[in-house]
Amino acid sequence: MPKDKNLIISNKNAGSSSNAVSDSTVKAFSFNDDVLKLFNIRETQVEEFKISSEKDELHVQITLNRDDCSCPMCRSKEIKVKGYKIKKVRHSVLAHAPCIIDYKQRRYECKNCGNTFNEENSFTFPGEKVSVTTVFLVLKDLRDPNETFTSVATRYFLSPTTVQRIFDAHVNIPRRKLTSYLIMDENSSFHSSQGDYIYVLMDFETLAIIDILPSRKKKYNKVFKQYLNYFDIYYMILDIDDELIEAVALQECLYAFFRKNDLKTAAKALKELIANFHTSQVKEMNDFANTLANWKQEILNYFYTVQTGEDFIIDDYLNNAETELIKNFIAEISRKR
Repeated sequence: MPKDKNLIISNKNAGSSSNAVSDSTVKAFSFNDDVLKLFNIRETQVEEFKISSEKDELHVQITLNRDDCSCPMCRSKEIKVKGYKIKKVRHSVLAHAPCIIDYKQRRYECKNCGNTFNEENSFTFPGEKVSVTTVFLVLKDLRDPNETFTSVATRYFLSPTTVQRIFDAHVNIPRRKLTSYLIMDENSSFHSSQGDYIYVLMDFETLAIIDILPSRKKKYNKVFKQYLNYFDIYYMILDIDDELIEAVALQECLYAFFRKNDLKTAAKALKELIANFHTSQVKEMNDFANTLANWKQEILNYFYTVQTGEDFIIDDYLNNAETELIKNFIAEISRKR
């Protein structure tokens, strides 16, 4: 790349139905490695670098120079470009607006063994949709004990579940020391989704609960060729895709919203819940955020209680109360017949 390269900044036509860029809005100015350091790349690596503004977001289109690489399977250097794919990477280095890297990533094919693989880059970890710089900033802020997943997510235009996933992936909390005397027993006081018993681990000396497992039973799985319980299989399935992990985490947030809130806290908690779904990297979760927003009042009505007299209050949520009223009504009719 020549030293006097230009950084192209373009704004798309607001009134146009296509994605074409208006030539009259294009500006250019010279740039060097200092600008590219924001994206963890060097000038010699860049084939194309453009910036455009779309819907209150800053988009950076990046194409890297083709690098001399080899097949990760057979180590052959006889490879060809099979195609390109636009990979969207969240790059939160600006405070005033979200920044998205539209990375035009090459897909290579080995002529020797037929294996296909993606082009490597220096601004994302493999399989990640958040830039290395953003991951560093998130982890740096989470060192402050006053910070929460939600506060950091808001600062860097991410969802709380994404921040939590970054924390879990990069922070290794050391194991606790095994207690001198360990009690293990199945207990029927609580039910899990996998059966009528839970498996409890307890410290005999302090009587502190170390862990609670949904089940201790494992069956031989012919597919994975090992003994697994449903708990093991569940997390193996989640590891298949990052978006699946985020979708399940949001589902748990939805369950927690109904379990942990009341009439006083529901409105604020629902607002945060909608924001979490709206900022998710999973498109289907964004659509569900609109559903929650459209049914906001009906959802909040769930937390209202029903009072039918001075001495009688149905101390339950509205949907359960309606069920009991129907049962009482039917029982009264049965007695009169």
